[in-house]
Amino acid sequence: MANDPIRVIPFIYSSSIAYQIELGDRYARFYYDGAILDDSGDVWISTPYLSADLLQLKIYQIADVLWIVHPSYAPRKLSRTGVKTFELTEIDFRKGPFLLRNDLLNPVNPSTTTLACSATAVGGSGILEASADIFLPGHAGALFKLIHNRGTTLIEQNGSGTSSAISVCGTFNFNTHGTWTGTIKLQRNENEAGWEDYRTYKGSGDRNIQLSSTEEAENVQYRIYINATGSPKADLTIQNTLKEGIVKANAYINAYKVSVTVYSELESTDATKRWAEGAWSETRGYPGALTFYNDRCVYGGAIKTLADEEFSASQYPSLRL
Repeated sequence: MANDPIRVIPFIYSSSIAYQIELGDRYARFYYDGAILDDSGDVWISTPYLSADLLQLKIYQIADVLWIVHPSYAPRKLSRTGVKTFELTEIDFRKGPFLLRNDLLNPVNPSTTTLACSATAVGGSGILEASADIFLPGHAGALFKLIHNRGTTLIEQNGSGTSSAISVCGTFNFNTHGTWTGTIKLQRNENEAGWEDYRTYKGSGDRNIQLSSTEEAENVQYRIYINATGSPKADLTIQNTLKEGIVKANAYINAYKVSVTVYSELESTDATKRWAEGAWSETRGYPGALTFYNDRCVYGGAIKTLADEEFSASQYPSLRL
């Protein structure tokens, strides 16, 4: 509408190139050197922001990207993609943050509500089903973490050949045994990008290896490769017996079900009481402030409970990326 409020913000790309952005009711329009930026027509893009919410937007710029947050909207970034082109995209968070785990919320009376997902492989689509009516339409877009006991914590290879693969996250130990001459490799595959040599060991009947390391990334597999004579053996053991899988809710089906995409591999399709809801969603709200520290984006802001109770920081200690 003509009388709707607008907000004008600077977009400073360099000491010699700067734009002005007019934010209005669900749109952004761009100006350069005091005039409308156009290319046989105004340069503008659609946004989700209502005019009434513009003053509450918190904005932080780094180079040619504006990072934007508001308690009622998923975090987004506005990128300058060309001299006269801009793009607004929702940030796809894949690792959290998460609220406190379901089974730990009330130690006196632990929850028995379970979640089970019909898909386990990364990129797979499935149904996330709850044993109680916990889902709301606003959970579309929310992350959920499911935790299961690992079915396998050890892989071995005896003699030349390649072992089976195992998903690894956290601390693991790799050992070789026997008397052997040749090559033993520990190989790594991240996000199905292909197998690469992580460690290579060569021996001539005179060495064995004891390696303790930590894998920080998600969706990583390891396997053992041996090309050696003699009596070579090798094994890899994972120290953490629990495996965390992450899914993103795509659409609300009913209070018991949402459709999901798997972001981090799940161990099992079995129901589990050990699960955590993502901290950010239309149901829980979104961060209302942000800054950058040591080249990392830091988000802040209160989280709504399902009943809109007063926020308690002690109830949600795991709000971190």
